[in-house]
Amino acid sequence: MSKKRDQRVYFLSEIAYDAHFFNADAYENLVRFLEQDPDDIMLVVDGALIRLDRPEILNSLLTYWEKSEKECRKASDLVPNYEQSQSMLKVQMEILDKHLANLRKRLPEAKIVLCVDNDDTQYTVSRILLDLLIHRRAQINMAIKEMVKEKRGLATEYKKLRKEYRTKKFVSGKRKAKRRTIKKQRRALKKMEAEIVASKQELTLYRAQKIRPTHQFVTATFVKHLMQMYKDICIKHEVEFMDRPQVLRFGKSESDLTVKYAHSGHKTWMPVLHRDHSLVRSVLANQNKYNNLIKQVASEAEAQQFNVCVESGHHGIGFATLQKIKDHLQETNFKGNSAYDPVIAGLKDYVKICLAIPFEDQELIVRFLENQEPVRMSLGKPGGTRSHEVFRRLHNGSVSGLFMLTKSASDGLLWTRYIQYQDFKDGSVLNQPSRYFAAWVTSDEHLGSPEENPMVRDGLFALCKAHADNPFNFYGRPTELASFISGGDTSEATLIRWDRRYDDRRDPQELLQENIGKLANLDQENREEILELAAKMVSDTMSGYPGSMRVMLERVARYYQQFLDITLSVSKSKWAHLSVPGNHADGVLRQTGLRETDFFARDVKAQGVGVYEVGVSDHYRADSMQGARVGLGGYGDARIIHIEDYGHGVDGEALFGPISLLIQHDPEGPGTSGLVGAAEKVGADVALAGHVHENWVKLFRIGLNQFRVAYRLSTVQGVTMTEKKYASSPPRTQAAHCIIMPKPGDFAEKALPAAYLREVGVRYNLQKVEEEIAKKDT
Repeated sequence: MSKKRDQRVYFLSEIAYDAHFFNADAYENLVRFLEQDPDDIMLVVDGALIRLDRPEILNSLLTYWEKSEKECRKASDLVPNYEQSQSMLKVQMEILDKHLANLRKRLPEAKIVLCVDNDDTQYTVSRILLDLLIHRRAQINMAIKEMVKEKRGLATEYKKLRKEYRTKKFVSGKRKAKRRTIKKQRRALKKMEAEIVASKQELTLYRAQKIRPTHQFVTATFVKHLMQMYKDICIKHEVEFMDRPQVLRFGKSESDLTVKYAHSGHKTWMPVLHRDHSLVRSVLANQNKYNNLIKQVASEAEAQQFNVCVESGHHGIGFATLQKIKDHLQETNFKGNSAYDPVIAGLKDYVKICLAIPFEDQELIVRFLENQEPVRMSLGKPGGTRSHEVFRRLHNGSVSGLFMLTKSASDGLLWTRYIQYQDFKDGSVLNQPSRYFAAWVTSDEHLGSPEENPMVRDGLFALCKAHADNPFNFYGRPTELASFISGGDTSEATLIRWDRRYDDRRDPQELLQENIGKLANLDQENREEILELAAKMVSDTMSGYPGSMRVMLERVARYYQQFLDITLSVSKSKWAHLSVPGNHADGVLRQTGLRETDFFARDVKAQGVGVYEVGVSDHYRADSMQGARVGLGGYGDARIIHIEDYGHGVDGEALFGPISLLIQHDPEGPGTSGLVGAAEKVGADVALAGHVHENWVKLFRIGLNQFRVAYRLSTVQGVTMTEKKYASSPPRTQAAHCIIMPKPGDFAEKALPAAYLREVGVRYNLQKVEEEIAKKDT
């Protein structure tokens, strides 16, 4: 049986095959990149054609900016004015047909989806409808002219007959016949007059008023005709047609990737700056409706699987988040406090929400904004009837490139990946490494807090250990372990910081009797029962906050050391460990001049491993980074560390990147601005931060066709009183992370929900039970 492959969706958003700024070379590199993919792939082609009422930005096949007068006159003679848009639409369809044929030929096994539910399609329909109404008015006017001409002939003949009847003498039989002829002529004349009046009345129906019945009929007729044109091309090339937001899926299996996709869920087509925040809230508000939508196309079980909501690159933002939808009853009531394995929300209570990015050449687009297309823009700049969404999103600071979404066959979780447009333009995207390197990243464990979750942390450690033993597959290539990174707040503060009076500790004598009874009746053949009892006994010791920060410093040292031991055993990366302190422990320790990593630093130095510490002066050493494999951040309120050569190996050669990496626990600023601003200040390629217990990736532009990444880390801690206090915010997300950064402008991440980590943690501890029993048997 063949091994199941990863499932990946490429979002070819705002591709604009017919645009003047369409870069054929960059697009060719994109298709060649797709051809290299060894996994099962789906392409969502959205924004394939530009609206027809913006000829300034259409290519030379559709416009005549660069043609001679003779060519323009000839084209004008061939196509009447009122048929111009329909003629251009025919050319557009030929362009689309050509590109879909190319995709199908070069990617015969790929699932291809064409989405026409977008702003460009709507505006094209409006343009052609106007032309159709103008066309119909022209036809009626021409018919009226012919009828008026015929009426004049009938009137002249009628007058002639009447004159003859009055002036000539006829025999009685012929006079009666002449009279009948005159009456017949008069009836024909009146009929023609009535037809002219009716035609003039019909002419008034074709005014551009949507309330008129004829306008609605023409609209319905043309929309059906246009959709059939698209469908015919899709059928021809085995492409799925999409004309409204819907659920896309690879197959019918419960394990298949399912994506709810829309071009733009915003109330208008206008690109907005803060679509990322509004999208998260709108998805949460409509989650029940969304689940029902999944159930319409899949089994009941699929509705319990990982959900993905994606919008196109229309807004140009570049954003992805793993969002917890709701808390479990036990979490809300803090019933899991001081438990080794508390009850937490399941995988069904998480949703992935993503915004794709447009695949467009910003260097060519900006020419319109800088008046470098004087002929096309009539010596002006985009505005009013010359503007377009492509200009608006660029003005908003949009990014450009390719967004990919992958469902891993090994664990069913989702990778998101963004690659900047520049890599396609210069072809560097085709030079993918023979192997990738991944970092395991976590934040806000809050060791020692009542809400800490040891079982989830066990799951993270197990995954990291398994990765060290067996590199996993990423885009058909092995991925080795690079480092462990911590975003801070690893430990909790003592009661000096938190004035709590609600913790309860059970009577030790009562516990003794209870545990004796459980141990006496323990079924040693039941591995789950052994683990459950062991976890209960540990939970019995976990009530309340610690009173000694020495205890917490030792716990942090042990926690970091277990990951460092794994990393040092296999990793060739210079930076095996990077971390910053958090505000919780810092709130207690700063006045004493200590950091929560001090015991860890002491132990690591005792091992002979080099340590680089932020805030420690280089008075006595010219380069304290030399030989260091552990980087520890933080200095006062600046809980920060900046590494410019992340990706270098111990031999000084770059394993990947190198990446200018910034880690800052709590950069301040509304929304995503704090972390983005921190990255911009130091020119970081990737900036990581914890603190707010949210997870998101946000792209920000550093130049045309180039972006960098701000990545917020979620928490490994359980639900806290703080987030319940801030009730208007969405639930805080509990997860750890795995990130891959081959080079600046190429970023991939997988957020691992706490529910998944817990499952791994349980399996890991059951394995330890098996190992102990095996030792006993031998």
